[in-house]
Amino acid sequence: MARNEEKQLGRLNRLHLKKIHDDYEKKNPRRPKLETLSSTDDIRQWIPSIKKDIDFCLKQLQVPCYPERKIAEINVRITHLQGEYKAFVRKLREIDPKIKEIPWQDRPYQDRKRTSAYDLEKELKSQGKNVREILGSNL
Repeated sequence: MARNEEKQLGRLNRLHLKKIHDDYEKKNPRRPKLETLSSTDDIRQWIPSIKKDIDFCLKQLQVPCYPERKIAEINVRITHLQGEYKAFVRKLREIDPKIKEIPWQDRPYQDRKRTSAYDLEKELKSQGKNVREILGSNL
């Protein structure tokens, strides 16, 4: 009788593991091919996953106990992911040419033009208006 119970528990375990695997696949779907993506939102959705994979591979490279063969495989994977990232960005720019910055990278600081009271007064004088008349005698 113990043999039948072991078989049933083995089947139940396989069923449970399959359910866990299916749930994981639903939550974390595979990255689709670039040819199937047609909108900027779809492409932007998948760029972070590429960056996450690159970061993971870079962290694996820092492990000192890996043999050279494993390090070479990781380097090949990193170059493949970098090419895929560049292809995604290239297609994103083809679809929407207005995009100036690369998504998911640090943007340079853009200094916004600040207007001081002096600049405002100077502009109003150039238009022939008096600041004291506009704001009243509160100055």
